[in-house]
Amino acid sequence: MRSIGIYPGTFDPIHEGHVAFAESALKVCNLDIIYFLPEKSPRNKTNVTSFNERIASTQSTLSRLPQLETIRLTSSRFTISKTLPEIEKLFEPAHFTLLIGSDVARRIESWPQIEVMLAGWGIAVGMRSNDSIEHIEKLFKQIESKYELSVRRSFIHTDKPHHSSTQFRI
Repeated sequence: MRSIGIYPGTFDPIHEGHVAFAESALKVCNLDIIYFLPEKSPRNKTNVTSFNERIASTQSTLSRLPQLETIRLTSSRFTISKTLPEIEKLFEPAHFTLLIGSDVARRIESWPQIEVMLAGWGIAVGMRSNDSIEHIEKLFKQIESKYELSVRRSFIHTDKPHHSSTQFRI
């Protein structure tokens, strides 16, 4: 059975930090492939480059990396209720891992239906320079206790934890 990583985000623009995280996650999580999932309508973001430009940029950047690809789905942003069933239908049977930054992981408990995803999916957390594993681990332990489940998780360190799309926008 294949092991597939799904990496949702704005990717405005995609940069070395995104790629370094994905390449490390391939190895650490023993993934066969990672699909970058640019969101059409990212949450809490304004003045975002057009979706088609972000898709083209992401595809161009990943074209030289055979285990990293781009996908488009029908939902405008990653949601557990809409996106997960679409991904699972598209790729099953597979083991799935969601790739998120530690800045996103800090808010994961507030996601609607998070327990549904965590019951079947793993999480790879790309550690940003201002976050600690101890803090993020504490959040996951709270989720495990609240929902009585075990979260399959990995913490990924790269040499680019300070990279952010904000610094690359004009």
